[in-house]
This record gives sequence, C-alpha cells and structure tokens, in this order.
Amino acid sequence: MKEGWPVRIALALFLLANITAAAAQPEQPALPCPFSNELLRHADGTVVWMKSKEMRLRAVRKVDIKGPVKQADIKATVIIDVLVDASGDVACLHTRTAHPLVKLAVESALKQWRFKPQTVNGRPVAFAGRLRFDLCNILCGGDGPSMTLLN
Repeated sequence: MKEGWPVRIALALFLLANITAAAAQPEQPALPCPFSNELLRHADGTVVWMKSKEMRLRAVRKVDIKGPVKQADIKATVIIDVLVDASGDVACLHTRTAHPLVKLAVESALKQWRFKPQTVNGRPVAFAGRLRFDLCNILCGGDGPSMTLLN
C-alpha cells in the first residue's frame, strides 16, 4: 500500500497545478455585440483583444467629444469595448465604465472613429479592442486638465 503514495501525491499535484493554471487564465471578454463575420483570432481560436494603445495607433480618424461636457468639472475614466468591422468602421461598442456625464458624449464620438483595417492572409477581418480614456477638468494632478479623446 505504501508504494502507491508517491504516485497518488504526484497525480494530485498535477491535477492541482492544472486546475490552478486554468483558473489563472484571464476570462475572455464578451464581444460588444453579436457578430458572425470573420474576427481576428489567436491560434487557439480565442478572439484577439487589442489594448487601448494599440487601438489608438490603428485609429486613422478620431472624433473628439463635443459640447458642454468638455467644460464639465469632473474627473472620469471611461473604458469601452469596441468591435471594428473589416472595413475599419466601428460596428458596435459597449461601455464598461464611464461617468454618467460623459458616457453618451464619448460613445457618440467613438462611433465616428475609423481604424486601419486588419488583415489575415491578405483578407480584411474584424477585430476587437478596449479603449481607455482618462478625462479630467478638476483635480487632475501633474498631467493637468485633459477632456479629449485625441491623445
């Protein structure tokens, strides 16, 4: 009976390591809207999510927020998931976090953005990304005020 313990312990440690590794995998965010066309994916089939910096670099036309919200005395972080179609237009977006005073203005501006199309094997495909904007007109710290999406 004693000779089976090392094998059992090794098996238990192996299973525990695999469960821990699976739990540590970041959860794949849901797309901002239902989408059935071809999407940029990793080799394992999961959707590629571009980070905010990558999305900004791919933007070929940016539209800024307009109206009174630019003068609002607020400090807000806005995080929006964006699905860009194969032609580079915003197909849809989903706001994850936003101050209520800026949410609609940011969404309205982003719907007008245009991105450099993404290709796979020479064919354009849709892609997803998350944009983060730190907007501030009050108590902004060392960076100073910034109520723009264009930075």
